[in-house]
Amino acid sequence: MKHQRREAWFNLETANQAVAAIKARDVYVSLVSVGWDATLARFKPSPLVKAEICTLGEFLDDVLARGHLSERTVRIYATKLRKIVADIAKVDAGARGKAKNAKFDYVNGGREAWLEKVNGRSLAVLNIDSVTAWRNTYVARAVGCF
Repeated sequence: MKHQRREAWFNLETANQAVAAIKARDVYVSLVSVGWDATLARFKPSPLVKAEICTLGEFLDDVLARGHLSERTVRIYATKLRKIVADIAKVDAGARGKAKNAKFDYVNGGREAWLEKVNGRSLAVLNIDSVTAWRNTYVARAVGCF
């Protein structure tokens, strides 16, 4: 639509010509009667604010609370998912010797510290590229290519 030397596009969200014509008329009438600002606010509202991505720990707690899986199944899946997130986020990078194995030390608190680091990671680290790269590296190590 063009009005007062300004132009904008409005999605009518229908393939039906009769319905589209009615919607286009409504946009035009609004544009002429109340102006650009009110018409844009009514027919082109700003997109919703994107939800904040939760952490791995929040996600796993939610799955345990609302999922229909047994606690044992969630625990097994959580272990595997934590491995993937820890590898992608390089949580253990630079750790040598005892520090590298501290994540297995449940007696002296090493496991809890490692879980805190991994569970605090955002799920944003999991995207198609990072997971594919992780999978390829993991499989290559398993077959002895690395």
